[in-house]
Amino acid sequence: MISKPELEYLGVFEAERPGCKFSIDQRIGTYFYKGVLYASVGFACGLIGQGIANLIMTAKRSIKKSEGDIPVPPLVKSAVLCGVFLGVSSNTRYQIINGLERVVEALLVILDFQNHVFCMF
Repeated sequence: MISKPELEYLGVFEAERPGCKFSIDQRIGTYFYKGVLYASVGFACGLIGQGIANLIMTAKRSIKKSEGDIPVPPLVKSAVLCGVFLGVSSNTRYQIINGLERVVEALLVILDFQNHVFCMF
């Protein structure tokens, strides 16, 4: 069983440090752990955001009705979709970007650019 503190390092592609080695199980566990964290944040934000949108739509319709009104989206279904999106898509992108950063940092050290500052105009 992998404990929670072991899963809280940065990401799947985290570099090993002296005295801190990560197994494949820990790296896979981290992906799912971070996915659950992102999904819970997405669900909460979806509840708040869609709740506000539904409130505004309902308030507008109580003041002025029109024939072209679309139905009010279901709150929980929208929140679940936001959670799934953040848990899967955003988490995967987060892990890939962290892995690419690690590769670029290693290349900069190899090429001895660590003391140089580059500005893109």
